Amino acid sequence: MSRIARLVVFVLVLFWPLAAAAASAGSATGAPVSDQDLLRQATDSYRQALKTKDREQARVLYRNALVRYRELVRRGAANGPLYANIGAAWLGLGEPGHALVNLRRAQGYLPENDAVRAAIAAIRAAQGDRFPAPADEDIVKTLFFWHYDMTLRARLLWLAAANAVFWGLLAMRLVRPWPTVPVLALAAILALAPAVSVAVELASGRQPGVIVAQEVTARRGADTAYGPSFDQPLHAGLEFTLIEERDGWYHIALADGHRCWVPAAAAELVWQKMNQRRP
Repeated sequence: MSRIARLVVFVLVLFWPLAAAAASAGSATGAPVSDQDLLRQATDSYRQALKTKDREQARVLYRNALVRYRELVRRGAANGPLYANIGAAWLGLGEPGHALVNLRRAQGYLPENDAVRAAIAAIRAAQGDRFPAPADEDIVKTLFFWHYDMTLRARLLWLAAANAVFWGLLAMRLVRPWPTVPVLALAAILALAPAVSVAVELASGRQPGVIVAQEVTARRGADTAYGPSFDQPLHAGLEFTLIEERDGWYHIALADGHRCWVPAAAAELVWQKMNQRRP
């Protein structure tokens, strides 16, 4: 993962000014170290880790950066650039699972960012477990891209804006011949699409997650007494959808529909750690 890490980190470090602005906006009053100072210290450690040829020293520097980036998230300064830098630091440590979780969080705030997309694609390509989604599911995801690619926050903002536009146009229609009926119909469709998407997601209650342990044995039940679900263990970076949580175990669904149980400690949900808010 080191080649991927360095390629992606070079781009993601450009997020530093954006992260600085967001950290400043979310600064906690009375804190012994300001958010901007924490971010500066984290970024300095991060850049030093890239430059040093001492692998152990690099690991120490990456971890120093992680501690400070995560403290910023804990303080409420969560944003796409911070999660991108956290993901890049995890990549530097050779932890693709933790990296992918945080890069997906970054994508939640920055859905159109090419660097984040490239980093996620690189980790997925390097992930060795093969549980491919059915071809028809890929077609559905392409046709309804806004449901799968846009964050809940983005869809809610779209819904609010589209509703405002629709009712504004409808009010105009009462006093003048424009907008025409086709225009009103288009506005209604643009408002309906995010509404259905949000309703479906809230009704399902399922959350995406990632295996973060280097490897873990998937089992047929929520206990080590159950037999393995597969001949080989699952590895870091494998994505799943959470079905339920029970007694420290996750019941998960893989991309191809296979279901199994893994210890909760071996996986991480994209939007249920570190007190982060889903965008």
